[in-house]
Amino acid sequence: MIYSRDEQVEPIAIQEVSGARLDDGAVILERRVICSDDTGRNNGDLVIKIEVDGEERYFGKAKYDDAEAAGVERDWKGGAFYLDVIEPLEG
Repeated sequence: MIYSRDEQVEPIAIQEVSGARLDDGAVILERRVICSDDTGRNNGDLVIKIEVDGEERYFGKAKYDDAEAAGVERDWKGGAFYLDVIEPLEG
């Protein structure tokens, strides 16, 4: 579940995708994952959660720099976000 300040918000979608782990911990996905809110709800900024083998890699707004560091790319013309590679955790 994703929570807002005032209420519980159901996820728009949950996508489970396989991938190949590289030596540095990055994961190359078998297919592109596209994230967008085309529901017409317009409840604010898109929030995404990225987990790899039960380990949280990112949980927050898709537009933030930390999301980009996790591998989230923005399609500036279409307004969607997508992932091809999940970057390794730092540290």
